Amino acid sequence: MATSSKISMASGYKRAEDVRAGDWLISYDTEAKKFIENRVNKVQTNIEPYLLINGTLKAGYRHPVWCNGKFIPANEVRIGNLLLDSSGREQSVFSIENQEEPVDAYDFVLDSEPHTFFADGYLVHNYDYASKIEICTVSGTTITEGAEVELKPSGIAPAGLAKIDSTHFVIVYSDVVNASKGTSRYCSFSGTTITLGDEEIFHDADTDPRGVCLISPNKIAVVYMDNADVNDIGEAIIGDTPAPPVGLENKSANMGSKMVAAGLI
Repeated sequence: MATSSKISMASGYKRAEDVRAGDWLISYDTEAKKFIENRVNKVQTNIEPYLLINGTLKAGYRHPVWCNGKFIPANEVRIGNLLLDSSGREQSVFSIENQEEPVDAYDFVLDSEPHTFFADGYLVHNYDYASKIEICTVSGTTITEGAEVELKPSGIAPAGLAKIDSTHFVIVYSDVVNASKGTSRYCSFSGTTITLGDEEIFHDADTDPRGVCLISPNKIAVVYMDNADVNDIGEAIIGDTPAPPVGLENKSANMGSKMVAAGLI
């Protein structure tokens, strides 16, 4: 939600930028039709343009909004659709304005279901969808999707994937719900079918992985930002990949700060 969005808390309101982990906000169970107090596990930030709906709701283009009985991306909301307000009543959409200038945006990972909250008086879902992966086939300009496999039900930020050989790859991500632990996962595939291996933690908390690459037939390198370090230190770690799980060595190298991306050179 854009800067200055008014978030309904368990006690009063807060601007989106003032909400902190540990705060309690108001969720709404759309099936039971009841309000629930829910704890903020983590605050996520981004910079993005947004839509101004009904003159008050400031939602990023892809942020899920409760509309006509289900959650849809804000950019699919249309005039005349029905939103749900913080009193549990439906309200018709009468205006939608595109705000193209990117602004600071905030989202909230919650401790438990339902992962919903009220922003500017309207029900929205946190943008913490299940992370999925699939293998696609390409023929000319035609793409055929394979079967989706769920990496996690919620709360991860994928950062990179490296192919190990003709039947294996490794993916790295930050486990947002689990203290943002840096995590790798060794997977196998046959055609478009993916089999997930076990997870391997390579950094305890506050990790922002930036990339992974194969550096030899049985070794990978992962680079990441250590956000727990006051200097935002960029670090690298090397691990073996003969079989799952990925055996990342417990050592790192200081790469400086302000790391943007990484790859094999």
